[in-house]
Amino acid sequence: MDLSEGLVVVKAIHSREEGFRLSIFGQSVGEVQLIDTVGAYAGVRGTSVSLRNRTGLVPGPHRLLVEARGPWTVNVGQEFPANENAGSAPLLNLEEQMGDDVRRWVRFPEGEYLIRSRHSGIGRFAVAPINADGGDEVLVVDQTGVFEGERFLTVGPGSSKADLSPGFYALVVQADGDWEVNVQP
Repeated sequence: MDLSEGLVVVKAIHSREEGFRLSIFGQSVGEVQLIDTVGAYAGVRGTSVSLRNRTGLVPGPHRLLVEARGPWTVNVGQEFPANENAGSAPLLNLEEQMGDDVRRWVRFPEGEYLIRSRHSGIGRFAVAPINADGGDEVLVVDQTGVFEGERFLTVGPGSSKADLSPGFYALVVQADGDWEVNVQP
């Protein structure tokens, strides 16, 4: 499969209790292990594809490596904002969510944003906005187990104080339990 700069989204289902691993390999450079779990899995994961990536995926040909016992299904895709008006405003309220997911597209103009999040699982809980061009990516939350907290995120034009540049972002969430994410200006 040939990947362009931006976001690649992988939806995977594995129905057995044995291990399930899924990785994407670049032909010349880059590897991302998206899923490594024991037991049944159903979720959506996302990762950036960019020439600016020091680790991870760069544009070009890639292949999937799936290690699983039993039936599995994997769908890989890339979707980009249609125009400058695509996507929601930065106000985002995701309640009563569960498991891994990718939410597209949230528009972040310059400003400060408060991100509140909650997780009730026992495993990793990670929240990362990824720019539609594959560039900016910030790990807003990276915790294990039950978590409730908040963080300020600064969006600005390339300043050293900014976490992100203005633009369209996908919100990539990795969670093994129920979760909530709330973004407010």
